[in-house]
Amino acid sequence: MEPLALNSGPGTPLSPHSNKRQKLDSAAQRAVLVSMYRGWQRDRERDKEHWYEDGNIIIVAAHVEFRVYKGILADHSPIFKDMFALPQPADSQSTDVPEVHVSDEPEDLRHMLQACMPKGGTSLTLAPDDEFCFERLSALIRLGHKYEIQPLVTHAVDILKKYFPTSFDEWILQRLYNEEDALHLICAMGVVNLARLVNEPSLLPTALLTCCEMGEIIMEDICEALVYRPFERLPLDDIGQFFKAIPRLTQIHLRLIFDLLVVPISPSCESPDHCREVLQSMTSELREYVQEGGLSCGCDVFSSPTLRRSFYVDCCETCDAMMMDLDLRGRREAWTQLPGIMGVEVDGWPKPTVT
Repeated sequence: MEPLALNSGPGTPLSPHSNKRQKLDSAAQRAVLVSMYRGWQRDRERDKEHWYEDGNIIIVAAHVEFRVYKGILADHSPIFKDMFALPQPADSQSTDVPEVHVSDEPEDLRHMLQACMPKGGTSLTLAPDDEFCFERLSALIRLGHKYEIQPLVTHAVDILKKYFPTSFDEWILQRLYNEEDALHLICAMGVVNLARLVNEPSLLPTALLTCCEMGEIIMEDICEALVYRPFERLPLDDIGQFFKAIPRLTQIHLRLIFDLLVVPISPSCESPDHCREVLQSMTSELREYVQEGGLSCGCDVFSSPTLRRSFYVDCCETCDAMMMDLDLRGRREAWTQLPGIMGVEVDGWPKPTVT
């Protein structure tokens, strides 16, 4: 196969996107070298899902060939439109069908094509059952951003917002914690990167908060994750930020506990002596925990009731209900501090209540 020359020669007319074309030429050349080198490592194969016999363009990602319709992709993406306008040699195996090389992973490109050319559908949407397949969402955001297919980016980001919300009431639904495995921890690192990539700061406070949950295992797991998911590498600034955040989150947790323990028992308490004894006992235990450094509460101090994270609460139902209500209000107020703790600014984040 002849090398693909994507530079515009002196006689090649430039589109109105001439600056973009120049950037595209350089990026395309690098993509060709990367893709062809990776392709040499394995025999080329046709993608089982996206190989149309009447397709008029072959896109090669590593060792996988996708024969599709360039008009459809050009309608969705100005980058593909400019790319297809460049001179392209025909594939020696497919005679008259031109081909282009891209530097994307075949799996990522497949996710994008499934959205742009859905079988049995006509819109850039995701099936409900696939909503939180992070690999799919990540591919759509990254490639949607790269090829300027904004509906892909918007739709995938909107799904991520369900799991990394700005609303306290949405966060305490604990959607993220319903996952069976610990993949959500590594997903959070990816969400941080995606939020930076597409300038979506609303995702950052809860994504960084979830990263904080990694605690001591972060350095062990992060190295293993990078072997299989190299695009999940976090900048050192972000890693440093959530390590700075951990002591501040611990302080919030302790303050929430103390605020509850100093509250008098409910006026309608069913067993005043018992409940006073319980509160005094928890206060003594808390002092011991703090002195010995043994209070382990995790970093997400918002998603579940404060006292139940560290103590067995044996008050009467009336006192328990009163403390639960006070705790909910305390956590909601603390939620307003989260962006500042994580070192980000988020327009529309809940503000502190004026008292």
